[in-house]
Amino acid sequence: MSTRGYRIDRHGNMLDNKDRKKFDATHMTPDGDLPKLFNYNGRRFDIVDTIGQLEKDSNGNIVP
Repeated sequence: MSTRGYRIDRHGNMLDNKDRKKFDATHMTPDGDLPKLFNYNGRRFDIVDTIGQLEKDSNGNIVP
């Protein structure tokens, strides 16, 4: 997991909840965040739109 809470593989690529690569490490900002991305209508993409929400147990802990 990255310092920002994103799932990453050993190469620094961002993964979704099913461990599928969603963003290549070369597209991430130096601090491990996503660059500002916009759709054709000018709306900024939200990380939840991209990789989904993490599953949590009843205590609020992230389920691996």
